[in-house]
Amino acid sequence: MRLTPRLSVPALVRVSVAALALAGGLLGALAIEPLGPTLFDSFDSFAIGDPRPPASAQLVPVIVATALITTLLLALALAFGLRHTGRVRVRTVLACLILGWVNAPLVLVVGLLPEGLERSMEGAVLGMMCAGVVIGAPLGLLYGVVATAAAERLRKVLDRPTLASHTVAQRTVGATVMAGSVVGLIIVATGLAPFTSWTAPLLLLIGGALFGDAWFRARRLRRIAADDPAYQRIAASDLGIDPASLLPLDDNVPEDAEMVLVHVTASEQGAYRAGETRVPIALVE
Repeated sequence: MRLTPRLSVPALVRVSVAALALAGGLLGALAIEPLGPTLFDSFDSFAIGDPRPPASAQLVPVIVATALITTLLLALALAFGLRHTGRVRVRTVLACLILGWVNAPLVLVVGLLPEGLERSMEGAVLGMMCAGVVIGAPLGLLYGVVATAAAERLRKVLDRPTLASHTVAQRTVGATVMAGSVVGLIIVATGLAPFTSWTAPLLLLIGGALFGDAWFRARRLRRIAADDPAYQRIAASDLGIDPASLLPLDDNVPEDAEMVLVHVTASEQGAYRAGETRVPIALVE
């Protein structure tokens, strides 16, 4: 098992945000399929001019546009929530609420573009006043509630990186994706989203696989640190290194830890032992 991370912690958090945003985009596509006809019918009830409900085929580009727009907006909301250490929960929920409200008019603009720019602008106005308040904002709030725990955990990963940060982030993404997919399965159960019904089961499988893999890797990391004879615990002073130059093994390691987990390999040249190679890995208790 590779103990040293392949990605830096900031890069890891960016990848985690991207994964959460992509999952959110797929769930947004799932949500808009049953809501799309109602949304456009409501627009035709208020729009100026001759109403012309969109054909069923027009729903497909709207679903695709919703997935893309939701992915982008959710990534922005999570980035805003993670920007500072304090009030991550409030910032994430507020950003998701506002961007959910913005999402509805953007979807109407895209869906009505084939009918002309004037019709599309009417959709933007109606989306801001009605659809954004009735549909977009509540869905954004739901996204925020689901995503806030992930944002808080990823913020802690940024504030105090550890050797286990990669498994923590992966487990966080997996659990959040599974939670969102459960909500998506409720929509699938209604039978109102035949085109996007595959998204929730797929996300449930992906989230479960991510969570399970991270859990097993974290368990193996703890077992290696505790029982593997190739790894020893040596005082940092004996190694002549500054403890601040190493990451802690995990969140359980205290801030003032001075013991170092070292990978020890013995080398031999003929009949003579050339010595041991000690590679510092992480701070431990």
